[in-house]
Amino acid sequence: MDMEFPVIAFSSSAPYFVAFRTEGSLVRSTHHGLKSGWHTDLRVFDSTGRCFLVKRVEIERPRSKLILFLGDLVGAQVRLAFTQVEELPPAPLDELKEKIYASFAADPGWYANAAPIEERRQHIANCQTYREVIECFIW
Repeated sequence: MDMEFPVIAFSSSAPYFVAFRTEGSLVRSTHHGLKSGWHTDLRVFDSTGRCFLVKRVEIERPRSKLILFLGDLVGAQVRLAFTQVEELPPAPLDELKEKIYASFAADPGWYANAAPIEERRQHIANCQTYREVIECFIW
């Protein structure tokens, strides 16, 4: 993948988003997370403003069904391969901010643990670049 990290990813199957510092963290998941569909039609914004739609994801390793089953029991991680990725036209910075605000509204409890939502909204509103916005969510 030709993404500039850090990135922020929005799932079509969940109201929340996740920021990833590196490609290694983006392609790691639990087997349960993969089965839940979180990676289906994953929309990823990189730190330069480029936007990607991940249309297909496969398990790169481990491939053994026994190891995957045992991994489900203990929450072990799998490495994913994004086998079909489409680059979309760049999105305006305000569109990224609006997606984040919509996520806050859809599930405020998910985000309120780290900092008050209104404080986060204000900080994001003052960000001038994609990188600044994404780094608000890198811990």
